[in-house]
Amino acid sequence: MRLNLIWPQTESLVWKMQPKSLTTYPVSLTLLAALTPPNWEIEIIDERMEEVINYDEKVDLVGIAVRTLIAPRAYEIAAEYRKRGVKVVLGGPHVSVLPSEAMRHADALVLGEAEPVWGQLIKDFEAGQLKKYYKAETLPVLGNHPVPRYDLIKSHNYSPMIQIESSRGCPHSCAYCSVPDLYGKSYRERAVNQIVEEIQYFKETIFDQIPAMPGQEKHKLHIAFVDDNIWPRRKHTRELLEALIPLDIEWSAQSSIIALRDPEFLDLAKASGCQLMGIGMESINQESLLGVNKKVNQVDQFSETLEMIHKVGIGVQGYFMFGFDQDKTDGFEKTAQFVIENKIEMPVFFICTPYPGTSFYNHLNSQGRIFNRNWTRYDAHNLVINMVSMSNEELKEGFLYMHERVYNKESIQKRLAHRGPGPDFFFFANLHLNEFGKQLRPYWDGVEEKDRQAASILPDSPKTFTVNKPTATLTPGSLGLGIG
Repeated sequence: MRLNLIWPQTESLVWKMQPKSLTTYPVSLTLLAALTPPNWEIEIIDERMEEVINYDEKVDLVGIAVRTLIAPRAYEIAAEYRKRGVKVVLGGPHVSVLPSEAMRHADALVLGEAEPVWGQLIKDFEAGQLKKYYKAETLPVLGNHPVPRYDLIKSHNYSPMIQIESSRGCPHSCAYCSVPDLYGKSYRERAVNQIVEEIQYFKETIFDQIPAMPGQEKHKLHIAFVDDNIWPRRKHTRELLEALIPLDIEWSAQSSIIALRDPEFLDLAKASGCQLMGIGMESINQESLLGVNKKVNQVDQFSETLEMIHKVGIGVQGYFMFGFDQDKTDGFEKTAQFVIENKIEMPVFFICTPYPGTSFYNHLNSQGRIFNRNWTRYDAHNLVINMVSMSNEELKEGFLYMHERVYNKESIQKRLAHRGPGPDFFFFANLHLNEFGKQLRPYWDGVEEKDRQAASILPDSPKTFTVNKPTATLTPGSLGLGIG
């Protein structure tokens, strides 16, 4: 039996401009492959790496990863296989929150986490009894699975790092985030010895096989922890960081900023190889944070905490969103000043985007403020909602201003001066983000025209509308991407 596992591409500018050397392998697909019986022949196809799908090649079953941004492309791929008589399974966050939409494009759906149900799905398929829906009754224990099938990763052009999940779930209830509903509000943790074994296996079978660049020493293995918050419980975290020290690796992760206000743990993080911490500060306006239930973030503690992190030599990737109802136009310059003054090495800016399955989406949808449900625009860099405290154009101009103000040469030098002479990863990352900002306006112009044309030719439109006005509304069916 043959199984194809596919990660679709996207037309998003974010991903089109991302260098392949910074693209990470599809970790969820390597895990699904590991959970598939050994009698199956498996291929992982990653369209982001320009891997081509041969629809006419004989295959028995196809599984496709579906996040909101790549849902339209996933549905296109599914249609091509299904018209050839091949059964298609869809899974992922988007499928889990909009199953009725996804079911129109699939033979079976995996809702929620796949580990507990994938084996049964395969058995049912082999018996000719594939069900429409597969969902675990309870959240699974982490780590009860074999080592991911790293051997199926075709290209060494991926970023040479391993992605590890040490925990899952989040107790916070931020309005814009679907993690608590999808993965639970309590933390589930993997045993530290399992994490270490997986790192060692990857190092020996994949990383050590990649040669160093000519004339250069080989870099250390980098681990990207994909947890939503790497420091859920102090005891487990301490045990994990202490186990990383003898491995002589580097690592990065995401954490809530409140968890980083601990000098002892910051010292241990640095000693174990931490190079970068991603922090969702989201806004320097406390009212904006409260408006989306981000109560854990206290703006008056931001600068002090960032100083503590920098003091031990850990870099910061700071995430900021614009377009909250409480945001004003002066927030752009205030945020730019904050980023520069606090020497945030890699600031990343987003436009508030209402992802399906979040209370943020439900709130805006009830107000009729979502004017575009073409999921390919849901990359947090396109405006899909109508603003309240500023105009839509003011939001877009302010977003462009942030890229010009923060990623110019003078700003980069100020923010990175403390890292010493010579360019490093952060320097080149900022240059990339600078170039990305320059491409945003023409990209927006192109996709807005494309969406206008798509809307204008749709039959049986439920009501008349245009999409070039700030108050326009694209209804769920207008792009063939209905909600539920």
